[in-house]
Amino acid sequence: MADSDEPKPRVKRYRVTAMPARFLETYKTVAVILLNSVLLGAVVLAGLALLAPELEQHVRIYSSGFDLDSYVRISREEAIRAGKEFDRMGERRSYEFYPWTVFRERPFEGELVTVSPAGTRGTAPPAAVAESKRALEIWTLGGSTMFGWGMPDSQTVASHLQTVLQERLPGRRVRVTNHGHSYYFSSMELNLLIALLRDGEKPDLVVLLDGLNDAAVLTWGLPVPFFSDFAYGAWERERQLAYNVDNELPWITVNPTFPPLRLLRGQQESGLGRGFSLTRQSRYYRANDDPVTFALEHFEANRRLLAAVGETMGVELYQFLQPIKDYRTDRPYAGDQPLVAAVYDALLAEPREGLHSIVDALVGLERSHVDPTHYSDEGCYRVASAMAEVLLADQKIE
Repeated sequence: MADSDEPKPRVKRYRVTAMPARFLETYKTVAVILLNSVLLGAVVLAGLALLAPELEQHVRIYSSGFDLDSYVRISREEAIRAGKEFDRMGERRSYEFYPWTVFRERPFEGELVTVSPAGTRGTAPPAAVAESKRALEIWTLGGSTMFGWGMPDSQTVASHLQTVLQERLPGRRVRVTNHGHSYYFSSMELNLLIALLRDGEKPDLVVLLDGLNDAAVLTWGLPVPFFSDFAYGAWERERQLAYNVDNELPWITVNPTFPPLRLLRGQQESGLGRGFSLTRQSRYYRANDDPVTFALEHFEANRRLLAAVGETMGVELYQFLQPIKDYRTDRPYAGDQPLVAAVYDALLAEPREGLHSIVDALVGLERSHVDPTHYSDEGCYRVASAMAEVLLADQKIE
């Protein structure tokens, strides 16, 4: 058969039509707008990235809430310097992970405010007494009031306790170590004390200053350490990364270094330091119909456990019910936390062995607090003096 007689394959022909001019114009317009938006966003973020660190460096995170007129044992200039150092602590995110209590303050080295690598707050140097004198080692435990929030190292309760006892006990060499930490309450102090004693060191006395944090967090139904939800989230993120749990990881993540979040955080932190507040938005929140009873039961259980640890380890424990602002036993409570007052009323109505009330230690002091929850320098001195009177009257130290 001739080539010309073979059937030719059927070829499909397509008609290519140009895109409508109107569509092309719309596409170009949208593309230009999107590109300009991306470029503008990049420029804005770059500007915010440069601006955000400046805001964090200069914002008065905590010191804006300090009452400078409440400082009477140090100069106003020294008080301002101490406040700036607390602001720096805040900018550096003041806390680090600690396995026995979830968190503690990070090491910090300022001129007036210090936290050692071991997590202890700086204390005034012990008096220059002969090494031959018998040592009296005291550990103080408690929350931010014992830590000395707003105070330089020399004006904390622990520092004043060391000074007062040394004056009253010239035959001893008194040394106080401040194991107070912000947000700690009796549950955490119990865990901390066990951890410290497990390391082998043992003091002569352990002094605990409690009341406000226990009454606050427990009546709110939060029996666990403050940053427990944060620790849970960190564990989950590490688990996802360690085990490549791809289906649980988010597609897009915005971390805290994102400039708008840094600016927002700076604005939020500028209002901190005026007293603490905790949220009930926690996986560990324990709903209960009687928050005061809930708080008292937890507090009493912790007290018994603390006493048992002290007895087992041969350490004398003294727990003090601390003064709180506007609470007086001789008149109705004038504060804004009625549940806290109700816990205090119950604790004072029935004496408890081993719990020493110094609630009235600040009565008559006009400026007893540097902010709504923390003592002024004179307030710290009066609290320490009240503690010392109880310790000396017990005649177990001389």
